[in-house]
Amino acid sequence: MDFGLFMMPLHPPHRSIADSYDRDLELLAVADKLGYTEAWIGEHITESWENAPVPELLISKALAMTENIMMGTGVTLLSIHNPVEVAHRIAMLDHLARGRFYWGVGARALPTDLQLYGFDHTNGEQIRERSREALEVILGIWSAEGAYSHQGKYFNIKAPEMNPELHRGLYMKPYQTPHPKVGVAGSTPGSPSIRLAGEKGWIPMSSSNLLPKYLAMQWDVIEEGAASTGKTPDRKEWRIARDVYVADTPKRAREEARALLG
Repeated sequence: MDFGLFMMPLHPPHRSIADSYDRDLELLAVADKLGYTEAWIGEHITESWENAPVPELLISKALAMTENIMMGTGVTLLSIHNPVEVAHRIAMLDHLARGRFYWGVGARALPTDLQLYGFDHTNGEQIRERSREALEVILGIWSAEGAYSHQGKYFNIKAPEMNPELHRGLYMKPYQTPHPKVGVAGSTPGSPSIRLAGEKGWIPMSSSNLLPKYLAMQWDVIEEGAASTGKTPDRKEWRIARDVYVADTPKRAREEARALLG
């Protein structure tokens, strides 16, 4: 079993945002030195406890302060972003990381994040559909040879005019071929996103909000998804997020954790 970090990240509202980011970076540098294998950084826009509206910026700075630890988005909120922008933003980050990067994706965002971007947070089906189509567009851009166009329910992408002589009209492709390893987050026992991870052979990521008794159910869903495409899932690829506080004794750990939150 390997150990990594999943960071929302948590920022107590009484602390300055700049200081909170400095603490995040310090933690990532320490984790790298301790041999943690990876760190995933969350994306939230309208949450003062978890204010990381552009996790790629934090990841970019962390990459320059670390040597071995893999960095990942945890997750890119596909339901609210323009997929053309995301495709190029992530491709650029992958080059900056020289491949030391995972791309984590998810469908659901905070209700207030969805509202801010003008979406109905109560329409779960629309959120899932939009996210799946956004993912299709992003992967299509990365895999396309030459121009790429898409006509869909939520996105219409018209290929720009190509000018090879001036090197214009071309899409940026990621550093890794064909793209960074994809992680898919899910927070419910029968998560369609977790099933998709099984189908595609991607990294399944079980949310820390999921009760332990439901974890086995998620693995069943992963196996079902994998079986539907003739794959066998690897348990070593399964990421399970849990909140852990380490101290000399369990009692002290509880006390210190409560003090940090209070």
